[in-house]
Amino acid sequence: MPERGAGVTQAAALAPAGTASVTATIDTGRPRPTMSRRPPANAGRPGCRAARADASVRRVSAWYEAIEPLQRAAAVVAGAPVTWAEVLGDVTGAACVWLLARQSVWNWPLGLGNNVFWGLLFWDAKLYGDSVLQAIFFALGCYGWWCWVRPRAGRTALTVRRPSPREWWIVGGLTTLATAAASAFLAQRTDSPVPLADASVLTLSLAATYGQALKLVESWWVWIAVDVISVPLYVSRGLYPTAALYAVFGVLCVTGLARWSRELTGGDERVADGTASVSTSA
Repeated sequence: MPERGAGVTQAAALAPAGTASVTATIDTGRPRPTMSRRPPANAGRPGCRAARADASVRRVSAWYEAIEPLQRAAAVVAGAPVTWAEVLGDVTGAACVWLLARQSVWNWPLGLGNNVFWGLLFWDAKLYGDSVLQAIFFALGCYGWWCWVRPRAGRTALTVRRPSPREWWIVGGLTTLATAAASAFLAQRTDSPVPLADASVLTLSLAATYGQALKLVESWWVWIAVDVISVPLYVSRGLYPTAALYAVFGVLCVTGLARWSRELTGGDERVADGTASVSTSA
């Protein structure tokens, strides 16, 4: 008695060359018969899929060639090479904070440049989360630049102010929830040694950037909190130049807080003086 499947095997053996071959088993639970066609004689010529893959490879190669100068070492610090992307990112970042403290609109284009340089730096270092954060910062920076250049209707210019209670609750609540969610994700899905600190820097930075765009004076306090967390965080990872830069950022943030607070107080005094003069004339 012939074995099960022998007929299929004999049929496949008698099939002429170049035709479709059938390979299957009949036992329940095994794969059903599938058709596999032998490659044609001209299979060596790349098809559409191979052509698209080649085009993608060429685009990626062109991109890497364009950014290759930024990946060259500009200096060596403590035996570690410092790329031009890192140098330009640090310089534009410090200049951005310095100009922001003086409420110069030029802080925004410099900040966008900082996001590009640090995005490349972090991606090259396989810090993909930090690289994505720079992309978010870039979008928020465009929004902040637009808010400063195009003030809201009814206002001659965007002025320093304090957040309303509603803004405190919304921004604070969203930041707290986002920190908890990001910390849980980093702890469960990545090998981050400090998920809570990492998540806090991410969410607080986004909240501070939003407040900065609206000229909320308390945004400086949030930035100071980011610096306080970031300095020991980067020291623990051996990122000493970055930790030192964030210490400088902390000093600049204190300066910015003082400047914005003085303007806020001066604005309140000017409003009070104006109100008093109107009452006297009346």
